[in-house]
Amino acid sequence: MEIGILIALLSAFTSSLRESIRKHVSADFSSVEIGFITQVYGVILLAPFAGYYLLRSNIAPTPGLLFAILVSAAGVLSSTYIYVEAMRISDLSVTEPLRQMTPLIVALLEPVILGTNFSYKILVAAFMGALGSYILVSDSGFKEPFENMRNKGALMALAVAGIFAVLAIVKRFGSTNIEPLLFTYFTYILGLLGFWIWKRKNNEKIRKEEFLRKDVFSMGAVTAGGAVITIYAFSMISASETVVIKQSSGIFGILIGRRFFSEEGIIRKLIGAAIIIAGVVLVALI
Repeated sequence: MEIGILIALLSAFTSSLRESIRKHVSADFSSVEIGFITQVYGVILLAPFAGYYLLRSNIAPTPGLLFAILVSAAGVLSSTYIYVEAMRISDLSVTEPLRQMTPLIVALLEPVILGTNFSYKILVAAFMGALGSYILVSDSGFKEPFENMRNKGALMALAVAGIFAVLAIVKRFGSTNIEPLLFTYFTYILGLLGFWIWKRKNNEKIRKEEFLRKDVFSMGAVTAGGAVITIYAFSMISASETVVIKQSSGIFGILIGRRFFSEEGIIRKLIGAAIIIAGVVLVALI
């Protein structure tokens, strides 16, 4: 099995772990505050590694690379804002399933934007990843999200899926044109600036003792570590392959939450999980 696939699986696991911790922390912080906190910890924790690579690397920033870093940071900010608004307008049962369309969008856009070869196998794997994740999170039935497609919140959730797709392609481009960790670090710096301005605008303040809470630190550390693992996965395999494999984070998330067999809809969850796994296996065999 290609090392990039294993790294992507590890990325999926860290994503599920991050979301588990974030769910706990979100009771005390807004999405903007969480975004700001994770950017601060990312900048701090990754600084020694970024400094090491800066000293060893002969960086020649190109307009394309600078644009990719800017788009990456802007994508994080815009997707946070749009999805928060989407959840305010519509139920999570509508927005979350539609957000799972990212793999399919990446598979269609990557050959166009990066000039990679179009692969029907990748497209099928992406469809399976999107479908499996859709089934996995559709707690209120499969039809509800599409019955509400004219709802502004549903359209915003689809927009977020599109932004995530563009981010995946941008990360693939950036990670293959500069040391991957540095690409992540520069994105963190711009993201920190954006969330700081947003936080100031909302007049939100975080006390020092809250910032130093163990669960908050864990969230920041896991988020930063996961971002590094993810960017290295993007540097090793295509954006489409990485995103399909990362969909398995939904399975890891259920297992981490220890609620796989204690919730209703276990048959549906098993079907969704099986489809995601089949997509991952297909990627591994390509």
